[in-house]
Amino acid sequence: MAKTKIVVIQMKELIYTAIFAGLGILLIVLLIIMFLPDKSNKEKTGSTKQIYTPGVYTSQIKLGDTTLNLEVAVDADQRFLTKLTALLEENISNGDLSVDDVARLMGMSRSVYFKKIKALTGIGPNDYFKSLRLQRAAELLDAGELSITEISYRIGITDSHYFSKCFKQKFGVTPTEYRNR
Repeated sequence: MAKTKIVVIQMKELIYTAIFAGLGILLIVLLIIMFLPDKSNKEKTGSTKQIYTPGVYTSQIKLGDTTLNLEVAVDADQRFLTKLTALLEENISNGDLSVDDVARLMGMSRSVYFKKIKALTGIGPNDYFKSLRLQRAAELLDAGELSITEISYRIGITDSHYFSKCFKQKFGVTPTEYRNR
């Protein structure tokens, strides 16, 4: 009977410890979100180590013998570009996709969308999308499974002459020369 009470007491202590550890982790995550880290790789005192990487805040927390790694993305611009690139990749074969359509899907006005893309990439939205399309075309040419016309349609450019012109402008060689290199 005495062993049972000791085991129950130890179980309660373990449960309380786990709850407090969970609350501690939640508190640390909230603090990470609230306060940006110093832009240095200096190790902080105590049981946490904070590392600054542009766009990601990493904290290593030691709880006994266990080390937890927490990463929180804090760079809104990077998240925006990641979301935009994923959206454009999904619609890469849609040659009718307009700046207005993408801005609407991103939840912003055309002018705000245009200014944000220009500020982040240095190029306009159409040029950014064309650059992604041509990069995908280069990947498809490297794979060697499709004809150049099929590749141009697959990336949403229906005029193969325009595709060749844009490809040569970006890569310095025609799609055929790129494939045969």
